[in-house]
Amino acid sequence: MISNIIQDDGNQIVPLSKSADLTSYRLDSRIVLARHRQILHSAIETGIITLNRNGLVTGWSEGARHILGWTEQEMLGESLGRIFPAPDGGEHVLRAEMIDATSMGRGGHEGWRLRKSGDQFWAAGEMTPLFDHPPEPIGFVKILRDLTDKRQSEINLLQETRVLEILNQTSATLSRENNLEVIVQAVTDAGVALTEAEFGAFFYNVTNDTGESYMLYTLSGAPHEAFSKFPMPRNTEVFAPTFSGAGMVRSDDITRDPRYGKNAPGEGMPEGHLPVRSYLAVPVVSRSGAVLGGLFFGHSKSGVFNEHSERNLGGLAGEAHAIATRDHHVDPGQHFSDHPDFVDTWPPHCVAGTPGSKLTDELDMTHLEAIFDKGEREAAYSGFEGQSNGIRLVEWLRDRDISSIEIVGIATDHCVRATALDAVREGFATTVRLDLTAGVAQSTVDLALVEMGAAGVRLIGSP
Repeated sequence: MISNIIQDDGNQIVPLSKSADLTSYRLDSRIVLARHRQILHSAIETGIITLNRNGLVTGWSEGARHILGWTEQEMLGESLGRIFPAPDGGEHVLRAEMIDATSMGRGGHEGWRLRKSGDQFWAAGEMTPLFDHPPEPIGFVKILRDLTDKRQSEINLLQETRVLEILNQTSATLSRENNLEVIVQAVTDAGVALTEAEFGAFFYNVTNDTGESYMLYTLSGAPHEAFSKFPMPRNTEVFAPTFSGAGMVRSDDITRDPRYGKNAPGEGMPEGHLPVRSYLAVPVVSRSGAVLGGLFFGHSKSGVFNEHSERNLGGLAGEAHAIATRDHHVDPGQHFSDHPDFVDTWPPHCVAGTPGSKLTDELDMTHLEAIFDKGEREAAYSGFEGQSNGIRLVEWLRDRDISSIEIVGIATDHCVRATALDAVREGFATTVRLDLTAGVAQSTVDLALVEMGAAGVRLIGSP
């Protein structure tokens, strides 16, 4: 017997005698169902789908319509297998989820799904069984969430990581090599990898000992025989923008470009030439503005290159800048101490006008474009606190359209750490080359590495 019951308004518990007539308190089943449907339909960011034991739809929430596009009327009695794209096979995947749900209590996984429009999206789906008399279920409940934005962010992050790895590897090669042929080959190989081209070439001008200028080239993704029997490219309408330094050229199908095929004798690609449809070219320009040559990339399929290809290639062709930051103390107050703790206070160092404020003679300063001084009147750890001729570091970098930076120096746990964290806050893709840093103490270095990594700083090498 029931001694208490919830009223229809759901707000009070009314005491009842054992003999009380419960008929007037009985909830209309239709009201209960209506309330359940209202609750289910309010969750429009989550699809809730019920199936019978054969995988046919028996219930379809407003969230399912919002995510997948089909209405409940369109899906009732239909198989849910239609939301699973090829090549997995809709019915095959649906049956596998139902078997897992029956045997293990849960089925489903993240993956691509199909909308009514035919578009694919990334979803997380979980299926659970509905039992009346176990072990055989009477049906299933499928919960579906659209995770496309999350998946795209993961893909973008992986792509950016791959790009940075390629650029860092190329940068390391350029920094240690003096052989021009090795350098341009590394750049060409990196360009093919960054753009996902089938083949690439770097045509560049060199001057011999007698002052004569001539053109050389490197290839990637194709044998030298593929070009050796053809003349060097000339300033045709297609090549001119690159060799003149006018800018990047991208074409989804170069054979349909109005500049294509305007010059004799071939009036297009000569017989036997590598098949090129997608075309991407960028001039390589020195700091002085002189055009050193051009990077050219091709693919036999149309529409391969896009804005990301351009951006990645621009990062490769753009010449790197080198700057230095340094402490340049005049009177930094309590930053100096006769009893330093080597955390917030330090012995006098890098005092302006003394040898301690100069950069080491072992540093090749021929390529340094600027030196940023910091900490004249107060403690300053980050290079972004410094100035060069009245210009702040962040302004200097942005004036040159720099988007990524690499940091080396001392100390890993203080100035390097502070500079890297500020760089990330300012929106720069930031890498610290730990093999070219040194710290004050291992304990603070370890903390700095954790902090930088958590902030998104790319750490390569070992301190």
